[in-house]
Amino acid sequence: MAEFNDREPQLKPFGESWQDLTKLFAVRKSTGDDVPAIKKALAFFRRASDNSSADALYKIGEAYSKGQGMPKDPAQAVLWWRDAAARGHAQAMMMLSVVHTIGVGVPKDLALAKMWLKRAAREGDDKTHFTLAKAYGDVKNSPESREKSLAMLRLSAEEGNPEAQRDLAHKYADGQGVPKDPAKSLKWFRIAAEQGCAESQFNLGLAHIIGQTVLKNSREAFKWFQMAADQGHAAAQFYLGTMHAHGDGVSRDYESAVKWFRRSAKQGNPNAQFSLAQMHARGWGVPVNLDTARDWYQKSAAQGLAVAQQALGLLYAKGRSVPKNLAKAANWHHNAAIQGNADAQYSLGLMFAKGQAVPKNPSQAARWFLLAANQGHEEAQYVVGILYAKGRGVPKNLPTAATWIKKAAWQGHLKAQFKMGIVCALARGVPFDPGQAVKWFLKWGSRTFLPTSLW
Repeated sequence: MAEFNDREPQLKPFGESWQDLTKLFAVRKSTGDDVPAIKKALAFFRRASDNSSADALYKIGEAYSKGQGMPKDPAQAVLWWRDAAARGHAQAMMMLSVVHTIGVGVPKDLALAKMWLKRAAREGDDKTHFTLAKAYGDVKNSPESREKSLAMLRLSAEEGNPEAQRDLAHKYADGQGVPKDPAKSLKWFRIAAEQGCAESQFNLGLAHIIGQTVLKNSREAFKWFQMAADQGHAAAQFYLGTMHAHGDGVSRDYESAVKWFRRSAKQGNPNAQFSLAQMHARGWGVPVNLDTARDWYQKSAAQGLAVAQQALGLLYAKGRSVPKNLAKAANWHHNAAIQGNADAQYSLGLMFAKGQAVPKNPSQAARWFLLAANQGHEEAQYVVGILYAKGRGVPKNLPTAATWIKKAAWQGHLKAQFKMGIVCALARGVPFDPGQAVKWFLKWGSRTFLPTSLW
């Protein structure tokens, strides 16, 4: 919930945030004004009213309407909105128009609804239709309200309101109340973006990165991300950093990448926090600093980003910049593994295979290795092949072993290439094929002369 409007500093002596007022004003529902607490509340209310805090009154009504910080009470919401409307608050007038149209907290009364809407228009609010769209949209489980919300949103978008244009673009993108239409979505994002809407600029950049409804164009994507990033859009800052780091749409520049990752990370973007950690861990654009990398990994991991959790698990497993702690390593690997991170699934499989911080369990090890292997993790594919060859945690099955080892070999896994040579030469799960054996030995030999043990 937002704090008091900064334009009303005179209210700050009465409470740091409007939640404080709402808690105090909640006793307004009680009866018996001889109760000291109610007298105190009313005195507080008078002081706030004397300071003309129409916005505070409107927000208290909003809190009652949504049940934020107090029990949901549409009738009380109406009372507070009337108080705000009496002080010329246009949004309160529009909310009164909405509730009288639909009959929420008050009986339906179209004449009163029309009257409040006219009064709101006279206040000169250039966002009247957009505010009405939001207000109707807040009424749950009402098809009538959804239709009115969409109609108001269209009007506002056509009037040139960039926020309405952005929201209408999202509706076409997701098929919310309208047929899904990527072309119309892009059209409204572009119109809003050209008016300076940062979120729309970001979405336009995404469209050019993905090639959705437009041809892929990294330079065009970079242009829109730059506009949004300059306005402080955290996700755009992350993408801008990524493009600088990869040299995509712009010359590779690690220092610029670090700059944008840091700006986004400080706003709490978990992807940027992870990327910034990687830059510090690898010394790209900044000196190597594992302590700083660890701090950013932790911030990202705490927000649930699987790759950061896996990276943090590896730090604990190896004791790098943190005391070695296999239990914490297993916990972070598990958190990432259950989200589908293949590296974490492989790491967790190793811990079960070796009994590190978890009971030694070949079946559990095989389960996690298989999950990673099915995602294309080449080391896991090789290990799964070995497990099937030896019957560890899975039934012994040489053809299945050969299948998994071959998958790893095709990805360039050196040991798997050598093993495939053995498999074909000795007919271990595949027909005898000396030609294939030579092919795999040559693949392996062209990249290394180191001996590899047989199984």
